Amino acid sequence: MSELSSFFSLLRPSAVLLLSLWFSTASFCFGTEIAASSPRDLATGLQRFYDQVTSISFSFEQRARSAPGRERRGSGKGFFFRSGDGRSMMRWDYDDPDRQVIINNGKSVLIYTAKDRQMVTIPREELQDDILFSFFSGGRQLLDEFSALPPATRYRERAVNGRWRLLQLRPRTENSRLAAIHLWIDGDFLIHRVVFEDHFNSVTELDLKDIRINSLAAEDPGKASELFSFTPPPGTEIISNQ
Repeated sequence: MSELSSFFSLLRPSAVLLLSLWFSTASFCFGTEIAASSPRDLATGLQRFYDQVTSISFSFEQRARSAPGRERRGSGKGFFFRSGDGRSMMRWDYDDPDRQVIINNGKSVLIYTAKDRQMVTIPREELQDDILFSFFSGGRQLLDEFSALPPATRYRERAVNGRWRLLQLRPRTENSRLAAIHLWIDGDFLIHRVVFEDHFNSVTELDLKDIRINSLAAEDPGKASELFSFTPPPGTEIISNQ
């Protein structure tokens, strides 16, 4: 559980931005605006885009560096969903390095770790500071939580010949861990990369691929119930912190 705790604690401030939280449809093509926008305008457009999104799915690769030469990697798939009744849900399926499932179904959070044969259930309030979830669910407004700034110099060369607009977000209030977030955003306001930095020189990067927007209808409670439910294998230890 220590690796999971480290991951989520770095996503606190916090906002996302998001993950989650990211994504595109032809009706949201703001390529001209994004090319000329200031950091604040870019953040405003990003917020406007994701406020209209009801579901997001993507594959991800995660890299976490806490010291020179120390790097942890993970990969899998992620899902965010906003139901017709206003509930927001998320699911992270880690396939590598170990099987792990994290689900927030709008009522509680369950964390299943295959190698430990253990599933922990905690109140959903425990993750209310998760930046990706808070941003997508509408629980946070970017410019209320963050100052929008140009990217740090060390990231500008990674803009890939103008393919991405880079946005730096810094917490407006003092935060014990999070120092800055950098977002790589395309012309449709899809977020393709997120870099979290803390005050202890730890860096967590998320690369998002295979992004799909609104593929799950808000009016399809059956599909959502199936996606955001999980039954652990027989013999799994269940720990409830409700």
